[in-house]
Amino acid sequence: MHPWQEPQPCYTGIAPTDFKREVIATPKTNWELVEQYYIEPLRAMKRHEAFVCLSICFPLYEKLLRKALNIHDDEKFSQGHRVFNSIGKNWQISAEQAYQFWSHWRNGLLHRGMPKASDNFKTWLTPEGNQGIVVNKEGHISLNPWVFRDVLLKLLESNKGIWKDEDFPLLQEVREI
Repeated sequence: MHPWQEPQPCYTGIAPTDFKREVIATPKTNWELVEQYYIEPLRAMKRHEAFVCLSICFPLYEKLLRKALNIHDDEKFSQGHRVFNSIGKNWQISAEQAYQFWSHWRNGLLHRGMPKASDNFKTWLTPEGNQGIVVNKEGHISLNPWVFRDVLLKLLESNKGIWKDEDFPLLQEVREI
C-alpha cells in the first residue's frame, strides 16, 4: 500500500485467524451498517432489478417477522400459522391471501428463482402505479416490487432492534490499521 492511499474498509466481518494485517472495526452502529448493506442498495434499485430487489426484501421481511413475533427458527410458515395475520395486516390482504402470497412469491422466488405457478392463481409483477400487493377475485396475485420494498423499509426503520441477534449477528465492517 502506498503511504498516500487511505486504507479501504473490508466488508467480510471477522478476519480469518491466519490474516496477517491488523484490522479494527469501524465505529458504525448496527443501524448504520444495515443502511449501508441493505437500505441504500435497495433504494437505488429500479426497473429490471425487481427480482434482485425482492430476493433481498423477502429474507429481510422474514427476519423482521421472526424477531417481531418471536417465531423460532424451527417454526415453518405453514398454512394457518399466526404469521399470516401479520403479513395480511402489513399488505392489507386476508390471512389466506397472505399464505398464498408467501407460498407463491417468497417460496418460489427464494427456492426456485421465480414465483411458483399454480392452477388457482396467476402471478405477475406490477411495476407501474401506486398499488401494492393485490389479490383479486379472479385469482391473480400481483406484486409491485417497489411498493413492497418501500413499505418493508419503513417497517425495518421502525424495528431497528431486530439487528441485535446473537444467532445471526450483523457483520461488522473492519478496516486495516
